[in-house]
Amino acid sequence: MMGALIRALTNNAVENIEEALGMTDATSSAMKHAIAEWYAAWYGRVPTKTEDPCQRLPYAIVNKLCKATFGEYDSGLQHTDSAKGKYLDCVRSAFDACKTSFMTQAMIGGEAWAKPVPMPDGRLTWQIVGRDSIIILGRDASGIPSDVALCEKSVSADHHFYTLVERRTSFAGRLTIQYRLYCSDNKSTLGRRVPLASLPQYERLEDEYTFAVPIDGVGMVFLRMPITNCVDGSADGVSIYEPAMGLIHRINENELQFSREFELGRMRVVASADILRTHNGKNH
Repeated sequence: MMGALIRALTNNAVENIEEALGMTDATSSAMKHAIAEWYAAWYGRVPTKTEDPCQRLPYAIVNKLCKATFGEYDSGLQHTDSAKGKYLDCVRSAFDACKTSFMTQAMIGGEAWAKPVPMPDGRLTWQIVGRDSIIILGRDASGIPSDVALCEKSVSADHHFYTLVERRTSFAGRLTIQYRLYCSDNKSTLGRRVPLASLPQYERLEDEYTFAVPIDGVGMVFLRMPITNCVDGSADGVSIYEPAMGLIHRINENELQFSREFELGRMRVVASADILRTHNGKNH
C-alpha cells in the first residue's frame, strides 16, 4: 500500500477514493502538509537546492527511541501447552516480528496501525499501516479513529492494475468492513469498479460485512504517540520529531552551505592578526 494511491485520480466519473466512498478526509490541510513533511524528512537522502539531509536526523531520533523502547521488552507467554496457548504464542511471535516496524511508523507519522491478516492455513499475520497510507474519515469522542479507508495494489498477469479499497467503520461497538475493487490500465489511477471475484485473492470477500460480536475500534491495533498535537491542536497524532522540524531544516541548510564551501574552495578561517606568524614584519 502507498499513500499516493489513497488520493489517486481515476479515468472515469470517480475522481478519488473520498468521492468513491462519498466521504471526506477529516484531516486538516495543516496536518496533511505536516505528514508529508515528516515522511519527506524520513526518506530524504539526496541534497536539494536548499538542504542536505546527510545527517539523517529523523532516522537517528527514531532509531535511538526504538532501541530504548524494546531494550527490556519481553512478550513471552508462560503457559503454552494447550492448543489455545500454542495458537496465541504463534500470534505473539508474528506480532513481535513486526513490532519495530510498527513503532517506527508510529514515531514517523504520529499514528500507525497493525492490521491482522488471517492466512488460509489458520495462521495470523500482521500488516503495518503507516499514517501516509490511510485516510481518517472519522474519530470517536476520545480521538481514536472510528472510520478509516485504506487500499491494496495488485498487478495481474495481463498487466492490469487493481486497487482494493477497504473501509472500516466502528459504530456502537460493531465493526463493519466494506470492500470495493477497481481496475485500471496504469498504476496511477483507480479506474473502473469491477467485481471482487475479478481476482482470486478477493473472490471470498463480501462487499460489506458487519461482525456479530463486539470488536474494539476498527479491528486493527492502534498506536499513537503520547505527545500533544503542536500542528493544529486536533486529535491527530504527531511525529516524534515534529517539535524539532525547524531545527532539522536549519541543520540540513547548514550542511548544504558547509559542503558547498568545501567543494568550491571558499572555506574561510577567521583569526586575529596577533596570532598569525610574521616574516620580515609582514603578516602571512
